[in-house]
Amino acid sequence: MKRSRFTVAFYFFLIPLLAFAAGGCATTGQNSNAPEKNLAVSSLLRFDDIPVPSGFSQLSKESFIFQTESVRAGVLRYEGKASQESVMQFYKQQMPVYNWQPVNIIEFGLKQLSFEKPGQSCIVVIEGTRSKSTVTISVGPKSEKPKSPLK
Repeated sequence: MKRSRFTVAFYFFLIPLLAFAAGGCATTGQNSNAPEKNLAVSSLLRFDDIPVPSGFSQLSKESFIFQTESVRAGVLRYEGKASQESVMQFYKQQMPVYNWQPVNIIEFGLKQLSFEKPGQSCIVVIEGTRSKSTVTISVGPKSEKPKSPLK
């Protein structure tokens, strides 16, 4: 009989405790349906016409820049706390502000956005999870269209 009282007491206290703990955990996580706030542009830009989300840190050991008076090229990598989706929306909104025209968007696991402006092309690749993203920005001269061999 003592064992059955123990079992009843155990379930009497354990079940509400587990329900409380599970309910508490569910309310502290982010709601995946909740809209994310818009990302702001960082005040520290390596290229003045390529925005980076505020709070993102440059991965300097994985970044490279070559720039002269007439040519610029580089691969810049950044990491920050934001979802892939919010970072993609950031670049869709911000690149046209800096006079970059969208060329295409490819989404398959990662997100790839291509932009161009006269003489320049830029590819933004976004990898990550719901809460953390890595952004790779590749910029370089745009190749000119080959001249037609037929005249």
